[in-house]
Amino acid sequence: MPRTKRTRAEKEIKATLARVAPEEVAGILETAIEESIPRAQERLDKSALPGQTVNGLKKPWTFEAIKKIFPIVSFIPEETICLTWNGVRQQCYSGVEMHTPKCFYDIYLRYRSETRKAAGALPRDMGFEVTIGIGAGALN
Repeated sequence: MPRTKRTRAEKEIKATLARVAPEEVAGILETAIEESIPRAQERLDKSALPGQTVNGLKKPWTFEAIKKIFPIVSFIPEETICLTWNGVRQQCYSGVEMHTPKCFYDIYLRYRSETRKAAGALPRDMGFEVTIGIGAGALN
């Protein structure tokens, strides 16, 4: 099995910590972690794609990154609604034409579809239905 940078680094760290007094190990590790997070964040900002995790840090999505990846579509929403995709929000206003990345439009279409399904599942006329031609005698 070939050695990776990580396994070599782990071995070096373990060997170094073995030479240190046990009561000092926690402080050394805490300092090392605190110092490595900003460096890892810098590398993450430069190299990672949005949504990608590098060294336990996830690069957040931005509206600008979404616009680069998804095609822009136009639609006119039927109601005012805030759409969210991977933590990025897009406010849509009823009757106002929107030019937005397709991922937000897809969410809007799914919302409208689910709303229509839910409305169709509701009982009509406050929970009871009147059928013409059937009187009280039909219940016997």
